[in-house]
Amino acid sequence: GKTGKLINAMAEGLKGDIAVDNGDYTKAAAHFEKAVNVSDNVFTAPMYLRKAGLAEQAQGNDAKAAAYYEEILTSYPASLEAREAEKLLGTIE
Repeated sequence: GKTGKLINAMAEGLKGDIAVDNGDYTKAAAHFEKAVNVSDNVFTAPMYLRKAGLAEQAQGNDAKAAAYYEEILTSYPASLEAREAEKLLGTIE
């Protein structure tokens, strides 16, 4: 059910956060992407898309990061993350 999906997404997100703390951005991005795919809802998805973008940016993968930020703007324009995604896109281009 939905609750299970949300818990799975949050678990993936947590693993991503731990990977970021360890400086393993490749692993982090993979976990955040999984978190987005597991629970594609308006609250968690944009948050994890932003984190995935930041993890990619930390590795110098600007094109991948930009794609995540653009996905937030396209799919979740009303989300809290949308305004930040716009700012983050500005740091890339």
